[in-house]
Amino acid sequence: MFDELNKYKRTGHFIFRSTDNLAAVCNAPKGCSGLYIVYALKNGSIQLIYIGISGRKGSDGKIKHRLDGLRDRFLTGKQFGELRKISWPKQMKVEKIEALDIYWYVTYDEAYNDFPNELEDKLLEKHKSIYGSYQDGIKDDCESRPRKSTATVTGLFKRVFGGEEKAYEEMIL
Repeated sequence: MFDELNKYKRTGHFIFRSTDNLAAVCNAPKGCSGLYIVYALKNGSIQLIYIGISGRKGSDGKIKHRLDGLRDRFLTGKQFGELRKISWPKQMKVEKIEALDIYWYVTYDEAYNDFPNELEDKLLEKHKSIYGSYQDGIKDDCESRPRKSTATVTGLFKRVFGGEEKAYEEMIL
């Protein structure tokens, strides 16, 4: 669905099960900015549940990298008020999610200078144009606030992880 991601050379993915140590399975690089997509594997189906970023375009027009980049987003970032290494396994067990399949892309490096937040906007809009809404867990709420952040955890991710809808301001940097 997201063919525009095929151009990136520094990419990867990892599978996370509720019994895994997130630090052990995460192969995302340190010190790099980019985008990641999370799919839930449940009952023999694969569902897109989240698009997130690490790094953003600063007010000076330059990239603002997160301290340890994409890897840090997973290991020290929070979801539902807790570190992902705690909140993801809990909710996966509750909702009987077999695994999360996480794909990451370095979008800003020596080869490409694509700001993650701008690419995220494009992917969210593409998803909306295909499905008519952000029904599969992806939602754009930028009409209600500045374009600092473009997504909230809702729909499928809300159902999958059983949490309340949360803006992901903390996910930007």
